Amino acid sequence: MDFGYALAKFDETCVLVSCIDITERKRAEEALREREEVYRAIVDQAEEGIVLVDSEALRFVEFNDAACDSLGYSREEFAHLTLLDVQGNLPREEVANRIRSILKEGSTHFENRQRRKDGRLRDVLVSNRVISLRGRQYLAGIWQDITDRKQMEEERIQAETQLRQAQKIEAIGTLAGGIAHDFNNILTAILGYAELAGLEIPEDSKARYNLEQSIKSGRRAKDLVQQILAFSRQGKEERRPLNIRPIVKEELKFLRASLPATIEIRQDMEEDPGTIEADPTQIHQILMNLCTNAAHAMGEKGGIIGVSLSNCTVKEGTSAVVAGP
Repeated sequence: MDFGYALAKFDETCVLVSCIDITERKRAEEALREREEVYRAIVDQAEEGIVLVDSEALRFVEFNDAACDSLGYSREEFAHLTLLDVQGNLPREEVANRIRSILKEGSTHFENRQRRKDGRLRDVLVSNRVISLRGRQYLAGIWQDITDRKQMEEERIQAETQLRQAQKIEAIGTLAGGIAHDFNNILTAILGYAELAGLEIPEDSKARYNLEQSIKSGRRAKDLVQQILAFSRQGKEERRPLNIRPIVKEELKFLRASLPATIEIRQDMEEDPGTIEADPTQIHQILMNLCTNAAHAMGEKGGIIGVSLSNCTVKEGTSAVVAGP
């Protein structure tokens, strides 16, 4: 900085004039203004929320538009908020502990939840650094919204879980199908030899009666094998005329053994409900699904599952409603 002096005399009056060159100072001030404008432009145009928080009062001293927009506040509303006002589900004591930890460590990074003006929560990745200005400590924070990323991650994990579950079911079905085929071959041989043996035993013999009961049980076992094959999707659909009453009673016996004792099964079935054309395996599956869903809906308290079977005439309009679109 250069100084200049000049002495001027006017009549009996003397004037001392000093000149100071402030060119460099003006240049420095202009450079400082330009730098501030650049920094302000960077902060205001950033996608992340940038805030400066008073570490004692926890009020927002400075903030950019992204911080306001991310929480749904105007700049005027945001200026009256504190850090506690935007916390998601952390108690005040936990917030205070975090601030003490930040002041001690100087900087920190963590995931947090913030509450928007409309009450919705958003997931945020927070980066804080402690800075000192005019003898006071402030928290310079950057908020990066990761709500969509977290949701996508949760959806990915859920999809992977569902895929693994589907693969398990497919593996179980394949295993069950293979076992069922082998078991079916064994049952075929057992039933075949039992029926041949029955031809050589007198009809009024007790052994003949016992053998017939064994054959009857073997045939029920074959029906179970068909259900397993249907579960593994290796069996063919076989629709034929059948009396549905024995199938329903048999399925209810199996369900009784698998359902909790807190659930009572009540039956109301006609002696001769008539003949329908259906696949017996699918009838088993329908009853099992309906009763299992009902049992799950009851929960631990239990209840009553009522199963009724009666003959009815389905009219054209009613059939459309029952069948559905």
